[in-house]
Amino acid sequence: MPWKEHERAVQEALGLDATVNSGNQFHDPGDAADRRHPSEAGGILILADAKCTTRKSYSLRRDDMKHWCSRAREHGKVGVLPIRFEDLPSPRRPSDPVQSEDYVVLELTDFAEMLFRATHRPDVTGAVPPVALFDAEADQTILDGIQALTDPETRSRVTDAYASVRQALAL
Repeated sequence: MPWKEHERAVQEALGLDATVNSGNQFHDPGDAADRRHPSEAGGILILADAKCTTRKSYSLRRDDMKHWCSRAREHGKVGVLPIRFEDLPSPRRPSDPVQSEDYVVLELTDFAEMLFRATHRPDVTGAVPPVALFDAEADQTILDGIQALTDPETRSRVTDAYASVRQALAL
């Protein structure tokens, strides 16, 4: 089954453990969980709920994301939603390999924190110094893009998140 393979791929790629019955237990949600101590994980633990589809699109509802992220926070973790788009071989050419593309959805503030931690940890090989991430032109481009958002609530949340990143990077 493609979804089982995707769950295993997520567990392997992110260094996570499988959950009981693929997360259908209230005490062990999700499909993959980081069971390390926060100090071993750089302070960020992940809880993943893997999704797999053979369609060209995947519908994502705000309420479902809010519920998932809230549930992950209840367990002291960051909720991520790895999504795999899989193209099955044509019935005319069943020997063709399965093609897939993987993406991850998470809250912007969680992504910003992960980015900040990754760029400020000297023990991470190849960590990018903060000055390489933003210059005045890039900063203005980001601010212009935020102002172009049409939904006032989204614009406000993205503005707050970006302000936190800018403050953390002392821009």
